[in-house]
Amino acid sequence: MRTTLSLLGVGVATVLLLVSAAMNWRYGFNLGKTELDGHIYGAASAAADGLKALLPFFILWAIGLRNFIHAIAGIMLWVVCSSYSLTSAVGFAALNREDTTSIRAVHAVNYSDLREELNRSREKLSWVPQHRSIEEVDADLAVIMAQPIRGRRKGGRRRILGTVGQLTDDCTKSGFRAQRLCSEVLNLRKELAVARQADKLETRIAEIKTQIGSLSRKEQGFARSSADPQALMLAKITGFEPAQVQLGLIILVAILVELGSGLGLFVAFSHLRDGGQRQTEIIEPNFSLNVSNPVRRLMLPKSDIQKYYSDRTEKHDGTSVTATALYEDYCIWCELNSKEPIALPIFGRQFSELGIQKAKIGGRIRYIGIRLLASKRIATTKDSDGLAAA
Repeated sequence: MRTTLSLLGVGVATVLLLVSAAMNWRYGFNLGKTELDGHIYGAASAAADGLKALLPFFILWAIGLRNFIHAIAGIMLWVVCSSYSLTSAVGFAALNREDTTSIRAVHAVNYSDLREELNRSREKLSWVPQHRSIEEVDADLAVIMAQPIRGRRKGGRRRILGTVGQLTDDCTKSGFRAQRLCSEVLNLRKELAVARQADKLETRIAEIKTQIGSLSRKEQGFARSSADPQALMLAKITGFEPAQVQLGLIILVAILVELGSGLGLFVAFSHLRDGGQRQTEIIEPNFSLNVSNPVRRLMLPKSDIQKYYSDRTEKHDGTSVTATALYEDYCIWCELNSKEPIALPIFGRQFSELGIQKAKIGGRIRYIGIRLLASKRIATTKDSDGLAAA
């Protein structure tokens, strides 16, 4: 179960690392003046993000080997890489959030303008007086313009001088005979202007309704809501300004991605490497039974450290082994037994739990009272060679 969860954590941390690298590459690419410059910036940003995830392992190994100069250098490099990655992530998150809120704001403005124009057009249409259609008014105008005008009677008969339209140039010239008819034409032309204005308003109202209907449901939802509803709701809950809440959300996203990508693999692998390596404890019953034979102690299987201690070392007074030599011999034992060695700090802690005395002599950590069986075999071989030579 522990291994499964550790592997799952490694997978999730890897996803965060890829996301962080992609964010840094995208932000670095936008910094380039040309496409080549953008690729250079992007590659450098992604490489810095990968190095940020590997540095905690290098720092731990340097501390385990007591190489503090390399550990300090690794810490400084990790701080620089993490700072750059954090600023890149903040910039990427800020740009994306600004683009999203801008799109929402544009949709909201467009939708609001259309609604306001629709209301204005409807209000203007309501002010238009009662009128007939354009076709009906044009027909009445044509009838009046076509009416004939007759002259004075001569020989018992009045001759036709022409139509109203011909004699008055469509009622633009005054004439006594067509005065009454032209006054009717003037009223009809007023009604025609009203009808045309109403027709334009109705056409515009239909166009606006079509534009509003062409907006998708998502765009209409953007238009009816605020530009950043999340920030607005959190501002109402916390009492901060929406701009402050937006800044906090941007920083939160950046910190989430950077911490997850920078330390996620380190934490997951530490549990994966340390799993199953803890020292087994002897289980003893806390009660006694009145029997003739003593109760045998129940013991769990030996751990890898205990197996290594019994296979490769022995107690010997007056001798000592350095921690580095002991760990190197442990790695050889793991290779021979197809096992994966644990880290040096974990090895040292678990080996000390076996009760071996540890002391610092000459600036180096030594384990007192034991010696490696490999060194014993080497010494025995040398003695045999010396006797044979004698």
